[in-house]
Amino acid sequence: MITIIKNEFISTKKIILIIFNILITASIALTYIASTKLVGTNIFTESDIVNMFFKSTLSMLAPFIVILISKVITDEFANGGMKIYLINPISRNEVLIGKSIFIFINVLITMAIQLLLSLLAVSVLLQIPSLDFVVDITLKYLVTLIPVIGLILTFIIPGFLMNASRNTISAGFLLIAVLDIVASFYEKLNPYSIMYVMKTIAVSNQNLINNSLISLIYIVIGFIISSYVFSNKEIS
Repeated sequence: MITIIKNEFISTKKIILIIFNILITASIALTYIASTKLVGTNIFTESDIVNMFFKSTLSMLAPFIVILISKVITDEFANGGMKIYLINPISRNEVLIGKSIFIFINVLITMAIQLLLSLLAVSVLLQIPSLDFVVDITLKYLVTLIPVIGLILTFIIPGFLMNASRNTISAGFLLIAVLDIVASFYEKLNPYSIMYVMKTIAVSNQNLINNSLISLIYIVIGFIISSYVFSNKEIS
């Protein structure tokens, strides 16, 4: 499994990670400019600045995960990379877990970069943040990683079903849109949406246990379905 993760870091282009971090930072800059110039808000607190980074990061994570899945899973069915993995004495579940961990590490790197940038922005624009503030913000990011695992294992399913990366991306983006549309029309379903949980788990601390349990359900179901699909997929 460790070998799979190492191979992914060697073979997967880092440009995807770089582009998404640039996009997140650019969206934050635009939000800041719009707030100061158009809306007229000139006073920002530490929390305001950090929340801009946090919300922008969360809004980008789902598309980022979908594109990564298309590259490390669907593409490898097409180029024969998956067949090479399975020639070795390794189970398909180990491949699934190894690739999921690789995607998770990329998300973790992205969130760490944005966390550091947010703290740097606070230091430049306001003052050096206190240790308590840094700890609170770090925990906010760490808690969000719980539903991120569920999101990865949910979006990984179309990665095994599709035969081309563009189809995986299209299906993933469609799923994101459907989840948002359903949530907008049926607010009672919001608490059960993994994307809603991801965006609120760090804010609604009183629902931390419920949100964690919902995330766990997505993790288990996502793994079972993706494992079943992968185990029954023919690899040529």
